[in-house]
Amino acid sequence: MESSVLPPNTLKSEHLNPDVRPIMFCVGTKNDFKDEPGLVEKIYRHEDDEAIENVDYAEDKEILTKNGFKNPEEESYVISPISNKDKISSSFKNCTGVVVSGKNKEKDEFLSFLSHEWPEYFLARGDEEYELFLRDLKERMIELKNKCVPGTIDAVIFGGNYAVGDREVDQWNDAQKNKTFREDYFESVQLLADTLSEILGFEPPVITGPQISLDNGDEEDVYYDNGNRRLYIVRPEVGDSSTESYMVGDIKQQESKWVEDVLSKKRKKNEEVLEIKQSIYQAETQKKTIYEKLKKLFE
Repeated sequence: MESSVLPPNTLKSEHLNPDVRPIMFCVGTKNDFKDEPGLVEKIYRHEDDEAIENVDYAEDKEILTKNGFKNPEEESYVISPISNKDKISSSFKNCTGVVVSGKNKEKDEFLSFLSHEWPEYFLARGDEEYELFLRDLKERMIELKNKCVPGTIDAVIFGGNYAVGDREVDQWNDAQKNKTFREDYFESVQLLADTLSEILGFEPPVITGPQISLDNGDEEDVYYDNGNRRLYIVRPEVGDSSTESYMVGDIKQQESKWVEDVLSKKRKKNEEVLEIKQSIYQAETQKKTIYEKLKKLFE
């Protein structure tokens, strides 16, 4: 008779020692966090705060490399060094990210790193970029794993875009032309989950789903409070199923919720447009009626 050991349920923190808290998250709009002491300032006015590591996707490669980040070139990915600092990263649109954290073996503190990666870079450009991203991510995970107490390491995946839209890949592989942002999202979170699971021994949850806003310009910003193991995600819009956590194996069930939310948003938007058109029509009709009355008065 064969027997098997079920993998730990990371949504229930079964991979952690009983006395170790998992990475928690809060997702909301900038306005939602206005009463959180100092949070908005840390995210948006952090330049002079040496206790915060800025994982700046748009920063120059030479500066990033000099400061210990992994970054092969512009518009690719940025993986922060491992440290006890809080971490921020801004302007996640199509990009995904991970936070990996563990208890330092040598000090009573948590160590962590945060990544900000563009799925198109390692999914569409070719084998070299794909292998380079995996190598850098694995190296960073192994480094953290060696520095941290077993049973204290946690990891989460976040970011991404479920919006409909073909990405610009004309300069790359023609076979990729019809792929969409949402397909990039599916492949990216699957790759991240598999890679983290391979090195860490457990599958991390996707702590929040992708953005599903109808506004193509929407972006989200993140702030990781290292000491309290709390990830703050700031979005332009919340209140739908995309803020729910899930395991990658359940992505199809989650997608059905996102689709319903997208359709609901479209219906609402269409209703609002119709309401505006009706208001304009009524105003024009009223204007015409007033004009006719005035015309009669002066005949």
